[in-house]
Amino acid sequence: MKNKYISAFLSAVMSISAIGCLTASAGGQTHGDVNSDGRIDGVDASNILTAYAKSSVDGGSLGYTDEQKRAADVNSNGIVDGVDASLVLTYYAKTSVGYTESLEFFINNGEMPLDPFGSGLESDIDADRLLGGSWEFLSKGDPLSSPAYTADFFNYDREFRISMDKTGIYGTGYYETSNYFDTPRGCYNLLRNTEEMNIKLSPNSPELPFGGMIDTHFTAANVDGAYIMAISVIGNGISVFDQILGPETQAADGIWILRKNSNETHHIIDDTEMASLREKGTTFYAYRWLDLGSEVYLQTVNAETKEVVLDDGMPYEAMFFSYANNGHALTAVKYKIAGAEDKANSGKYRPALVKVTTDASGNVTEMEEVPRFAYGYYHVL
Repeated sequence: MKNKYISAFLSAVMSISAIGCLTASAGGQTHGDVNSDGRIDGVDASNILTAYAKSSVDGGSLGYTDEQKRAADVNSNGIVDGVDASLVLTYYAKTSVGYTESLEFFINNGEMPLDPFGSGLESDIDADRLLGGSWEFLSKGDPLSSPAYTADFFNYDREFRISMDKTGIYGTGYYETSNYFDTPRGCYNLLRNTEEMNIKLSPNSPELPFGGMIDTHFTAANVDGAYIMAISVIGNGISVFDQILGPETQAADGIWILRKNSNETHHIIDDTEMASLREKGTTFYAYRWLDLGSEVYLQTVNAETKEVVLDDGMPYEAMFFSYANNGHALTAVKYKIAGAEDKANSGKYRPALVKVTTDASGNVTEMEEVPRFAYGYYHVL
């Protein structure tokens, strides 16, 4: 899978052939300088990507020393992958035309793109980039809760693991992602286990097989500087999420909320930029994330209707949504709710598809929740 973009990436490295590059500081291996030649350049970028691709066929081994791993993990999220290679290549391109700040400054001071998934998740590579790493489940959607459960996604062999902290309770298996609604532009939003999973439901119980292919719909957004994901089981099957987490941890009926637990650095959206992203004087569909009473984080989405045939053989008109191709598809934007100033609170995640109307200033004047139908679809309003 990773070979899909290696040749294109290496071509990009070759095209950035300016002589200049920024010299890394002496006295030890620094972020980005994987080959320890004192420079951060295209050689380092291609080195990282090659190691990442190699790990897919060597059981996850990058072939790096511990120092090289630290140097290659430029965004400090605990994973060496194509994102790190892209950051080094982008940084090298900037230094080739006169940029003189350090790589750390480049990453930590707003030099990141507004949204690295500006057009949504358009391939399994995009989905892997988002999913890869460790996530924590937020019980009942409360961002202040103490997470007891985690979900870990390992990109190199597409393994995932759901576990309860320090109890020995877990479920583990392998996954694939796909475009569930088969939208023309591509919206990867389906997580499916590819073979029978194994689960352990109590510290003293044996590990048991958990049969069946479970389809899980996922939606994600950068909400106030952290990636948040909503997952729900498609259909009526009992999933590993039901078995381990139970319905009592859900943030909404059938929906669990996860927060990515990493040191990834995201573009910081200031008030001026946030205002420019708001939908103003219009009616649109959005996915609702963090609800603060007087303010709410909304992710603009594309909502479409289609005729679907369910298990009873009857056709139904139903609605579904996909990521918007707006340059900030995975960014949740904060809106004020008109007339709700006295309802401010610490906030919880209330995941739902909503129909929103805003005034000329971008304040929410109406917000109607779209009822869920079945199999990832919604009723048509």
